[in-house]
Amino acid sequence: MEAPIDIRTLDEWMYVIQTVIRESADAPDDDGAILLQKVLDDMRERRAHLRQRRHNESGY
Repeated sequence: MEAPIDIRTLDEWMYVIQTVIRESADAPDDDGAILLQKVLDDMRERRAHLRQRRHNESGY
């Protein structure tokens, strides 16, 4: 079984995606930038669920 993803690793990936989006700000209607923003939003939501699950597993 693979090790669960670390929140820090997820944060690093989110930072990279945000940097790419910011650097492509010259073409905000670019389909790639729109897709990356959707991925980033999904990652933020999953990160929140992951943090909540880890918090619940630790016994509050």
